[in-house]
Amino acid sequence: MRDNDQTAADSRSTPSGGQVGSAGVDVDTVLELDGVFAALGHPRQRYLLYTLVRDAGDKTLTELAEKIVAWEQDKPISKVSDDERTRVEVSLYHSHVPKLADLGVLEYQEGENIIVRARNTEQVQAVLGGAGGTTDSQQEAHARETNEQ
Repeated sequence: MRDNDQTAADSRSTPSGGQVGSAGVDVDTVLELDGVFAALGHPRQRYLLYTLVRDAGDKTLTELAEKIVAWEQDKPISKVSDDERTRVEVSLYHSHVPKLADLGVLEYQEGENIIVRARNTEQVQAVLGGAGGTTDSQQEAHARETNEQ
């Protein structure tokens, strides 16, 4: 059995009031494995995650929707129609973004229509990277192409 001094050393408080375990991880913000898989379960969610990690700066929901349409339909962003972008934007707004926000993987600033990284972004990305890649190769290649255009 462990004594009280060792237990106290293994569970320190963070500035936000959370607890830090012996591995130095804030245990109140660690995403369970089921949550990680839920975050990575849909190609659009993986694409959002990859784009947030790869690109510096915040992205609007509209920008991300355009990129996803271009990737899904294998065409340049300049060829994405307003209707196509709107359909994907609605899907992101009502389904994918709230799911990832609930998991703490991203944060949606509704008043500004901006999506930013959140406390669990890096954790999910690390799990994906440990599984053998950052995203599927088509998503990764497309995200690189659209960033360089």
